[in-house]
Amino acid sequence: MGFNLPGSRPPLSYCGYMLPNTGTQPLPSWSQPPWPQSYPYGGFMPNQPGFWPYRDNFYGPPSGVATAPPLAPALPVAVSLTSAVAPSTTVPDSQASSSSHGTQVSDHASPLDGLQKLLLDFGESFKAEFSTLSSRMTLLENRVSSHQPSPAKSVECDEREDDELSVSPGSHERAFLTDEDVESSSSPKVSKTAPEPSSKSAQQPPTKETEDPPSLKDLRDKTCYEDRSSRLNDNMEQSWRLIHRCNTMIKILIAYILVILTVCVLNKLRFFLEFSVYNKSHTNRSIGFNTWKYQEKYCQNKRQNTSVDDILCMKPFQYLPNFKNPCWRDVNHSIKCLPYFMLIGIDKSGTTDLFSRITKHPEIKGNTGNQEKETKWWSWLRYGFWLRQNTKRRRQTFYEYISYFDSSAAHIRSTVNDQGYHNMITGDGTPMDMWDYRGWPQIPQNLNKSDPEILTPHLIRHLNPDMKFIIILRNPIDRLYSDYFFLKRGVPTSAAFDVAVNSSLQILNECNRVKSLRRCLYDANHIHKWVEKARINVGFYSVYLLEWFKVFPRDQFLILRTEDYTKDMFNYMSKLFKFLKAGELNMKQMNDLGILSKNRKHVTKVKQKVAPMSHVTRKKLLKLYTPFNKDLSAMLNDSRFLWKDI
Repeated sequence: MGFNLPGSRPPLSYCGYMLPNTGTQPLPSWSQPPWPQSYPYGGFMPNQPGFWPYRDNFYGPPSGVATAPPLAPALPVAVSLTSAVAPSTTVPDSQASSSSHGTQVSDHASPLDGLQKLLLDFGESFKAEFSTLSSRMTLLENRVSSHQPSPAKSVECDEREDDELSVSPGSHERAFLTDEDVESSSSPKVSKTAPEPSSKSAQQPPTKETEDPPSLKDLRDKTCYEDRSSRLNDNMEQSWRLIHRCNTMIKILIAYILVILTVCVLNKLRFFLEFSVYNKSHTNRSIGFNTWKYQEKYCQNKRQNTSVDDILCMKPFQYLPNFKNPCWRDVNHSIKCLPYFMLIGIDKSGTTDLFSRITKHPEIKGNTGNQEKETKWWSWLRYGFWLRQNTKRRRQTFYEYISYFDSSAAHIRSTVNDQGYHNMITGDGTPMDMWDYRGWPQIPQNLNKSDPEILTPHLIRHLNPDMKFIIILRNPIDRLYSDYFFLKRGVPTSAAFDVAVNSSLQILNECNRVKSLRRCLYDANHIHKWVEKARINVGFYSVYLLEWFKVFPRDQFLILRTEDYTKDMFNYMSKLFKFLKAGELNMKQMNDLGILSKNRKHVTKVKQKVAPMSHVTRKKLLKLYTPFNKDLSAMLNDSRFLWKDI
């Protein structure tokens, strides 16, 4: 139903009630309604001035304001009611983003959480009040439609017979005598069984004193009319009260819905502190790590002419038992090898420097990829990708990937100890493998799917379930600052970086409004956009690491912090060689091999010439990454990955 502006006429119905319109009595204006000024605390009093709705209380209009005269009693009208049902309102899940993460609880509660709780409590009260109102309106409908009187005034006039109404002398009959009858009260009282008149008196016309009183039917009709009028007034009083309450409840409902919508909009505009997928990542964690198993369904239907190699449909290799590195003999009896370990991340965290020091160990070899470190196959060349969208590369096959390790395979084959065991190993150091999944739609098992089921970790697990992974992570804020100047996008200044970060945040926000964070981070179009601005997407470490933990056991990962590695290089390199089961080296041996050299490799020198990051931008990024750092710290059970000491 609609609402009327002040001064206009109300509609003929309010909340299902049909208002009377006799044609002689004009309908009241909205500013002069017919309910009493003392409502809802007083009864129906038609002789009092009308209720003034534009005042803060219910006790009458402001001084000096004229009110409408009282309305005459309206004729009986039919009232048709339908039970109202209070709509249910659901608060989005993205608001529960500060919920508990396993055993951890985020301390970044939104200021809107209290308001949301208050609104939910109000909603419950509103539903209860609306239910009570519906019950009362239904009761009124039944009472009015059946013309039943109120229990307090039950008078069944229509069912009485004339002889059932007896009038005793001097009681009810006296109430209907005329004034002249009252003056002659000393004369004999008139009764229904008076003696027959004499013949003389019969010839004379009857006098006023001897006229018959009103008939019993008239008395009954008059009594019933007054009773019906009283009951109608009672019903009209209840009707106006319920109409007013219905209007009030509808206004409250509309206000409640508007507040809920406002809160939803504010949640969408919230500064990325709580992503819907951030909670979903915790839900995925609850299934446990290392739960993926190869299933025959992945290759039940042989796929022909796929754009990339169907890794899951390849038969696993039979690795040679006397080789530490996973190697096998091909059809030509040549030795082919896959990497024993992979340094999978993450960009601008010191991966190039770390890999170069690892391969200086006498038992470890690199590959023939970029800088003898990066093959870029699993994340880029397998799908024909490169860093930027406008740079296309030819798709490389799996056997081309193996060829990156042919030189290392020759060294592994020629090196054997006294027991005839080949203990040399090789590795792959592509830092994009941890996070760049934009080629997932080309994986045959993901065809015609909106979300990826198979990613890089699943493919590697199928080929080598014992692969060892090294990950070095840097404070995501500092990593982003270095990455921006490394990619040489825009003007190399701190102010230009601030603009790029704001643009990247806007890209992420627009995507996250319609997609999950996981889909945004794995989408090729959005990755290309961030490359042109600032790659904030790379810093969501916990989201990417979860994909690997779902496939491989935790003990196959060695995860370091860049800040710790650079401060105590000897201890961390010793820890790393032990993880790879390589020969132990002391400090002197490491110095002689150049493993502990102070010369850092592949340092972004441009960044050293610009001013530090602005405080405002750092604060924005801290707010962005803090929830995911907490998730990472919980996954690794290590508080150092909160980076509170930086």
